[in-house]
Amino acid sequence: MPICPKCGKDINTLLLHAKQTQTFIVSLEEDGKLGYLWTDASWGFENEEYACPECGETLFTNDIDATDFLMGNDIDVMEFFMEKKRKKLEGP
Repeated sequence: MPICPKCGKDINTLLLHAKQTQTFIVSLEEDGKLGYLWTDASWGFENEEYACPECGETLFTNDIDATDFLMGNDIDVMEFFMEKKRKKLEGP
């Protein structure tokens, strides 16, 4: 079972935080309120962040690394944390 590199707990799932686009037809209903008719959903995600379900720390930003991690494959999680730390130090 994979171990979170941040909190050290055994985990077999990740939390996905992402944006997803959905398309609706919007019309004015007889009661004067807007009516929404769902027409399509894009199953692709934007701004993906895969996080540890125990500590909430973001571990990955793409599905390939998340898959490899959950499969128990060796991946360089520390490189992600180092890049995150560099960006934080550099500021906006």
